[in-house]
Amino acid sequence: MSDYLEMTIASDLFDDYPIHNVLVLHSITIQDLIDEVRKEFNLLDENEYALALKGTRKELKPEASLSELGLGNGTDLVFGRRQRKQQQFKGTQIRSEKRAYLVEEETGNRYDISRSTALIGRALSDATTSVEINLANIDKTNSVSRQHARIIEAGGNYLIEALREDNPTFLNDKILTKSEPTPIKNGDTIKVGRITLTFHIPT
Repeated sequence: MSDYLEMTIASDLFDDYPIHNVLVLHSITIQDLIDEVRKEFNLLDENEYALALKGTRKELKPEASLSELGLGNGTDLVFGRRQRKQQQFKGTQIRSEKRAYLVEEETGNRYDISRSTALIGRALSDATTSVEINLANIDKTNSVSRQHARIIEAGGNYLIEALREDNPTFLNDKILTKSEPTPIKNGDTIKVGRITLTFHIPT
């Protein structure tokens, strides 16, 4: 019997392909496998992800190994955010008259920021992760990461946080340091991949 199992891991968080074939030790724990996936795709928030069997929403126990769970060759797994964390990530609703918004430079498309935490990225049509500023329809070259940056509202003030080092976010042509929220103001330009957005606050 081989020490390794052939499996697939699917996720709308992967930047290249939504499904990857993997070869993993049957003795690896779910948490260690999550950590390996997270590191491979430069995903933040180490306690925010989970694995589940395809077709189910039940998260696999992090401390259990693949063999303890009875998983074998050909198992299809789905990688995503923990359900209890996803609601926190969405943030609270912002009153419509106070909502800031982004305008894309070339198309003029407007993206309202309706929650106190708004993820900027590129979601698949069947994505399970909430991407409020979804640039998939205009980013024809896939230059924007699935989770590229996020805008945070706190007490009427706004900040932008870069989520990637390998695919940086620019504020007024300056590269932002990953995981360091930076204040933004009316008229600022944000560049993610090849997409340029202008930030607006209603006056």
